[in-house]
Amino acid sequence: MFSTLFRELRYSVFTLLHFFHRVKVKLMLKFLGYAGSVFTFGVVGISIFELHTNPAFQHIGDVIYYVISTMSTVGFGDKTSITTGGRIITVMMILMSLGLIALFSALMAALFIETKLREEMGMNPIKTKNHILLIGWNMKGRKIIERLHNDPHHKGTEVVIIADLDNKPIQDDAVFFVRYKNLLDTQMLLRASADTAQKIIVLANYEQKFGADAFTTTHCMLARKVNPEAQIIVEMLNIHAREYFEIAGANDIIGVGELGGLMITEACLGNQSDVLAVLDKLKTG
Repeated sequence: MFSTLFRELRYSVFTLLHFFHRVKVKLMLKFLGYAGSVFTFGVVGISIFELHTNPAFQHIGDVIYYVISTMSTVGFGDKTSITTGGRIITVMMILMSLGLIALFSALMAALFIETKLREEMGMNPIKTKNHILLIGWNMKGRKIIERLHNDPHHKGTEVVIIADLDNKPIQDDAVFFVRYKNLLDTQMLLRASADTAQKIIVLANYEQKFGADAFTTTHCMLARKVNPEAQIIVEMLNIHAREYFEIAGANDIIGVGELGGLMITEACLGNQSDVLAVLDKLKTG
């Protein structure tokens, strides 16, 4: 039931994006066509009534300047029409320009909405540097970002998430999102500016029943290929995968199972103080 709902919502967002894209194209064509018509009408009309008759209009360049300034504003006052026909043409241009402004406003609104939708869906490349790149997403992602932004040394540091998700998983002005589907590759990592990241965190995919660490290893290897200098931190589910992560270029390997096993053992031995110390260290960083 929920999966069906999510699929419908996803398709609705894609439909909305395509709708605004079509609207943007139509508005752009209408705007260009209408602007061209008003411009042509103004140039022809002012040329007929004002050119060589009005001292302010000695050549066609004066006419073009006057028409453009009238279309964009209501003129600068340095050139004015003196004939009845020229004044009628000017008034008609001003009235038609109101429709041009309305079309331009609608075009800007459609462009803004489409841009925001593309950002939320991770379809735009991110250009930044010295950021923290988060590859993959699971329940730990939100806490990691909150902890980073609460740390004085990383407060305000931009975080880029690249994951197989339909939209941005967290609303934060300092967090950006790049979406990939199915398999990650170096080109997608470059869209997330992986080559200029200072740190890269690779999270495990808990939904992957078999071979989750294999995918994490692949992501680590690709990240190291793109950025040989960054500190890479990976989340390991199976302790037997540690050697593979080391070969893939990980600097720090966090074994979830190892940490849990250590804490259970310490609690079993009655070393509650050690457990609390570990928890406090994790909490305070």
